[in-house]
Amino acid sequence: MNQHVSDRSIPVRPFKEEDAPALADLHKRAILATYPSCYTQDVVEAWANSRAPERYLKAQERGEQFLVYELEGKPLGFISWKDGELCAMYVDPDHHKQGIGSLLTSSAAFIALQEGKPLSWVKAALPAQGFYEKMGFVFKEFGTSQIGDHTIQDVLLEYRLPE
Repeated sequence: MNQHVSDRSIPVRPFKEEDAPALADLHKRAILATYPSCYTQDVVEAWANSRAPERYLKAQERGEQFLVYELEGKPLGFISWKDGELCAMYVDPDHHKQGIGSLLTSSAAFIALQEGKPLSWVKAALPAQGFYEKMGFVFKEFGTSQIGDHTIQDVLLEYRLPE
């Protein structure tokens, strides 16, 4: 682990198995708080209810890397990535607009670059597009994803390292 993330003054650390229930809870609450602006209630509920602690453990087993933002022993955000794809980034809705998402994204980008697999794209829910654009990602195209029985619109954004 690099000094950037392991520095005690930065509340970002690697994911631990015991984080899974807290991440599932904050992920669900973030979906319920932010997605009704772009998706139907049925979609939002299906999406939120599909978040279970096992999902994070299985994703880690498949090679996804995770970082957790923790304050006073409580996870307030997380990010995951694999092979250049930013897979997920969620922050507790009570702590939005405090720089947690930016810190997580920057930390993951730094680690991915150090490992030779820089973050290059994210397939995001519509409400997240503005955040990723502020982080330097560029719109490529709209697409779709399956959430249970529902097909939703999402957005593909690319990231290119400054030359």
